[in-house]
Amino acid sequence: MQVFSRLLMEDYFRFDTYSVYKESQKFRQPLIWVVLLFVLMVVMYSFFVKLSSAGFNQLSFEDILPLLITASVLLFLFVLRLDISIDQNGIGYKWHPVMQNYKVIAWRDIESVKVRPYHALMDYGGYGIRYTFKSTAYVVSGQWGIELRIKGRKRKFFLGITREEEARRAIQRFYDNVMY
Repeated sequence: MQVFSRLLMEDYFRFDTYSVYKESQKFRQPLIWVVLLFVLMVVMYSFFVKLSSAGFNQLSFEDILPLLITASVLLFLFVLRLDISIDQNGIGYKWHPVMQNYKVIAWRDIESVKVRPYHALMDYGGYGIRYTFKSTAYVVSGQWGIELRIKGRKRKFFLGITREEEARRAIQRFYDNVMY
C-alpha cells in the first residue's frame, strides 16, 4: 500500500512540475463581492442591533451564528481557487484548498476536446460548479473554456479558462483531435 501511495504522489508532483499550461482562477467578479458584502453588512447590522439592546453577555449562540456563517462563506470564497494544468498526462484541475491533488483526465480517456467561448450566466446559469442536463462545468472566470467529451460518459465536462491561445497550443501539443 505504501508503494502505491508513493507512486501516486510521484505522479502528482511530476504532473504539477512539468505542466505546459498552468492557470489559477479566483472568484473576483465585482458583482459577486458587492452582493456578498451587502449580505455581510445586513447580518452585521442585525448582530449589532441585538448586541446594543441585550448586551454582550446576553447574546446566545443563535445570535452569533448568522455572522459566523456569513463570514466563513466569505472567507471560503476569498481563498477558493481553481487550478488548471495541462501536460503530457492529460488535463488536470483542483479546487484549492478543498482538493489536495489534481484530478487528472488522461488523454487516452478523452474522446474529443474543444476550446470554445462561453458566457457563464447564459450557458451555465452563473459561476461555480454547475450541472446542466448535458454537462458539468467548473466556471470561475474568463470567456473561454475547454470542453471535453470523456469516453464512457454521457455528460460533457467543461473548464473555464482565461488564456485561450496558450491552452489551445498546450492541448494541440499532446492531443491530435482538437476541435475548433
